[in-house]
Amino acid sequence: MANKIKLDLQGYTVPDKIQFMRQVVTEMTGNANFTTPAPTLASITTKANTLETNFNTQQTAQQAAKTATTNLGTAEDAANAGMNSLANYVE
Repeated sequence: MANKIKLDLQGYTVPDKIQFMRQVVTEMTGNANFTTPAPTLASITTKANTLETNFNTQQTAQQAAKTATTNLGTAEDAANAGMNSLANYVE
């Protein structure tokens, strides 16, 4: 009976998974034991590249959301201060 490979991909961070995928492709490229891999190594490389692109997009969006939240808080504080100053003037 052949041994079953346990990848444990759920235990990898996305950057680690990308690195692992690329390492496997590198190690299998030109390896006489794996002459016609299915799926192809090119398709695994494409999947790693797509995963990396989407990870980077998500990271950029997450940082933009944090910045937008900070900016909103700053603007709200300034608006509150302005209205409180105006209320003090009216009194």
